Amino acid sequence: MGKATVWLGKMRDSGRFVKGHIPWNKCLTPQEQALSRRKQLEYLRRYNANRREQMIQYLKNYHEKNKEKLNAQCRANWKKNREKRREYKKQYNKTRLIELKRHRGVVKKGSPEYCAKMSEHMKTFWKNEVLARKLFRGWRSRPNKLEQSLIRLVSENKLPFKYVGDGTVIIDGRCPDFINNNGRKQVIELFGDYWHNPSVNPNVRPNATYEATVNHYQKFGFDCLILWEHEMENEEKVIETIKSFCD
Repeated sequence: MGKATVWLGKMRDSGRFVKGHIPWNKCLTPQEQALSRRKQLEYLRRYNANRREQMIQYLKNYHEKNKEKLNAQCRANWKKNREKRREYKKQYNKTRLIELKRHRGVVKKGSPEYCAKMSEHMKTFWKNEVLARKLFRGWRSRPNKLEQSLIRLVSENKLPFKYVGDGTVIIDGRCPDFINNNGRKQVIELFGDYWHNPSVNPNVRPNATYEATVNHYQKFGFDCLILWEHEMENEEKVIETIKSFCD
């Protein structure tokens, strides 16, 4: 009888039809079936919560009973592996030192040599257009409020420029904000007063000034128009400036 019961249980679990088996939802309406399911789920939730509380209580009791034994074992393991940890730390520091020497050529972070080396490394990185575009995609660069207003002006007045400040165009490590879409080598940069004007902020980077930007694009045959943040307040004047720049 026991074997038959086990066999019927296996057949039922396998999902196959067993003669004489009464399904759990027989003669139940859909509402009653849903209610029965909810009751089963509620029972399982309570059961799992009780089991979790029992397990937590068991572990607390076990820890209290064996507290001294566990602490002594941990201290023994810590002392036993002390020399291994020291050797690993020494080897790790040695490996890290070799990596710094090989990749950067300097050891002390923040030193003038280190800063110069990292500056050269970043200049080389930005000159690689593929890597620079990947970085812009990772940043998910989007136009700021000033750029959005200029995009609107360009679109409403049908000016021959398109927004490429999201890394679409890289010119020797620099990403212009707008570029001429009629084939002419013209770019537009929209400068914030604080980040690019030395009279407003004395700590402006040398390569972010008006002269440095214009000279950079001239090396590659591009004419560059600089629009300042305070100039965007007069939209009519900005439109006239762009049109005269195109002519």
